[in-house]
Amino acid sequence: MYIVKVRLARDIAGLYRSMNRRLESMMNLHSPVLSPSSNGWVPEADIIETEGEVRIQVNLAGVSKEDIEVSYDETYLRVVGKRFPGIPPGTSARYHQMEMGSGSFERIFTMPTRIDPERIEASFEDGLLTIHLGKPGYEKAPLQVEVHD
Repeated sequence: MYIVKVRLARDIAGLYRSMNRRLESMMNLHSPVLSPSSNGWVPEADIIETEGEVRIQVNLAGVSKEDIEVSYDETYLRVVGKRFPGIPPGTSARYHQMEMGSGSFERIFTMPTRIDPERIEASFEDGLLTIHLGKPGYEKAPLQVEVHD
């Protein structure tokens, strides 16, 4: 007769998070479906659609404005760039923990609706790239207010 000692996990939520992390790493769920390059790192992004525009915000902390390129082609928006490591090359140092990705990145976003290419604007502030993509035919006309005697 064999006796098997079973130890149940007391922290079910922790077990659940651990299993999800393992599954995500196996399936690589964090990389975008349309990104042709699997090298480098993948910045986080939000896509928000309002009545008059689609807005994309990309977290690019530590990336210089000069190292970012944004292009638009019919139904796709492409953001590419590069983030350099925190330590200059050739410096004698040892990482004790390294979570921030560095190197080249590429994100390709499929637009959820038609976009007017003449109404695309991008700004970069505090490490956040914000791209405004105006929808065609949606330009608020100036409101004329009639003045009565």
